[in-house]
Amino acid sequence: MFIIKRWIPTASILVALLTALVLAGALRFYLTHSAEQFAQDFQRQNLFEINSIDTLKLTARLNALADSMNWVCIEASHGERYFFERRNASCETGLIKQRADIHVPQADDLKIAFTVRLPQALEFGAILFFILQGGLLVTLITVAKREERQLLKAEKALVDLATQTAHDLRSPLSALQLLTTQLQSEKGETIQQFKTIAQRIEKIAEGLVKTAKSARWAQYKEPLEEPASRLCDLVESINSVVAEKRLTHGSTDQVHLEVASAAPSAAALIDPTELARALSNLIQNSFEALGAGGGVVRVLLERQGSEWIISVIDNGPGIPSEILSQLGTKGASFGKDSGQGSGLGIGLYHAKNTLESAGGRLEIRSRPFEGTTIRLCIPASPTLTA
Repeated sequence: MFIIKRWIPTASILVALLTALVLAGALRFYLTHSAEQFAQDFQRQNLFEINSIDTLKLTARLNALADSMNWVCIEASHGERYFFERRNASCETGLIKQRADIHVPQADDLKIAFTVRLPQALEFGAILFFILQGGLLVTLITVAKREERQLLKAEKALVDLATQTAHDLRSPLSALQLLTTQLQSEKGETIQQFKTIAQRIEKIAEGLVKTAKSARWAQYKEPLEEPASRLCDLVESINSVVAEKRLTHGSTDQVHLEVASAAPSAAALIDPTELARALSNLIQNSFEALGAGGGVVRVLLERQGSEWIISVIDNGPGIPSEILSQLGTKGASFGKDSGQGSGLGIGLYHAKNTLESAGGRLEIRSRPFEGTTIRLCIPASPTLTA
């Protein structure tokens, strides 16, 4: 189905071009045959006058003929003198006209030439056909280009999907590797953490399936179910990600959660899975920015007006202003080694898209040697429902 659909526009263009070429060839054949047949008939019917070079009778016959034929040009000459000449246009062969000459071996200096054109109805029909065929070709080429753009978009989406998969699964998989070493001494708590991390991997996989369906829809226009809006408990989401990061990086002092609001819960209309992915990537970015020298990464949650603000703050080396304006676009990163699977700018790009899809925004504030603060600004929901 994929191969067939991909080649339909190209095949349609080829069929349209072939049809136009076949019709043009058929018209030229008809026109050439008609002109030659007309010249032969005139020569046969007036053979005596031609052989005797009776220019007066030939002129009379040509006059009568000119009133009945669909001609463009009629020329008759004896030596260098034209004894009959009528023309409405050039006497040379053209797209819709054909010249035929009468050659008389017995009278080398007598020349008669007819240039005829297609019958008016046939000519009008041919012109109309080629105009419509031209419009069809333009439409088919436009459709083919659009299909090609959609195909490239779908292929690019699959590449991005694979890259996003590798990027997002690194953190929970690292946590799982650490948990396997703790199963003997901390079975109860470790098993629960296993379940939490496994659930996050499962949700990431579900999100990737949705992305793949979106890419398929872009190519085949298959109907896609609209994702249902979900209320997210921000405190629960942050705690889950922070617990994973504490497990991965070992020290419980490096990741600190502060809830500035007195409210028992913080609700926002945003996909919890996508928020967890975004927050995990941003915290991971902060740890990588700290490097071997270490430092502190803090995660703060506070209410500001009609928004919840999640801040990821580190006391790392900071980001130069000329780089800061580029962050959030795909491929833009700073201070990380792209050869190790990071440094591709995927985390910030994904976080920005996730927030914007929920009506929020991503803010990045940083100065060299003073650390970096990344703010996830999310519209608040009044209540949290189950």
